[in-house]
Amino acid sequence: GQTGPTPVDEEIAAYLRKNGKAVVLAVNKVDDPRVHAGMAGEFHRLGLGEPHEVSAAHARGIEDLADQLIALLPQAPVIEEPKEGEEQPEDDRVRVAIVGRPNVGKSTLVNALLGKKRLITSDVAGTTRDPIDSQLTFREQRFVLTDTAGIRRKATLSHRVEQFAVVAALKAIDRSDVAVLVMDATEPMVDQDARIAGIAEEKGSGLVIVVNKWDLVKKTPGKEEAFRDELKYALKFVAYAPVIYTSALTGSKVEKVLELSADLAAQRAYRAPTPQLNKLL
Repeated sequence: GQTGPTPVDEEIAAYLRKNGKAVVLAVNKVDDPRVHAGMAGEFHRLGLGEPHEVSAAHARGIEDLADQLIALLPQAPVIEEPKEGEEQPEDDRVRVAIVGRPNVGKSTLVNALLGKKRLITSDVAGTTRDPIDSQLTFREQRFVLTDTAGIRRKATLSHRVEQFAVVAALKAIDRSDVAVLVMDATEPMVDQDARIAGIAEEKGSGLVIVVNKWDLVKKTPGKEEAFRDELKYALKFVAYAPVIYTSALTGSKVEKVLELSADLAAQRAYRAPTPQLNKLL
């Protein structure tokens, strides 16, 4: 709002006019209506309808803008609840939560599994903020992969947004059939890895441990065996969990993540017939 329409604004407006979709024009940084009155008037020439004056910094005009957006949204589909006595249709999808510390390669692993670069990856920790669901079918089994934010120790959670991201990651574990704990083979194990494994065990999810960046470790003599020993000792309380040594960047052994997740989900859903259970007891 304080600069007026720029050439880039006009280019975007021209594209949106041709696009044929509903557009709401928000003019930001109109912080003080006494000082900045009428600033939005110049934006009429963009041809995108009435400009809405807002101040994101001071939350001014945001509610009116939200009302305008809601009015343009399509009606949500009506989902009929099953009648009494009717069974809900079973969801045969295996829900897999990809969890771990920041910057261990969770998004890169999901991209490798999807076979396309859908998620943003970066060397900077904290790229992923919100859980992101992706669906795929592997060997006739449907999966929902949930890429989550890196789970840090509480002491290092300095930003409120990051706190919400971690809570969302924990909820993703809660609703998953299988939690895939991703670790970085190039870094020493820390208590946080064990804590995350403990959360998955506590919530009753299946657990697969994925040691990522294994291609880098194999280049260093002796480091491979040392890491295996360290992992076995630090996570001995979840010794039942299968371990996959992989490289999300090269795609080495990434399909094993889906194979084992499907097996664990089937084991988790298994119900023993009464005679079989009696025989076992």
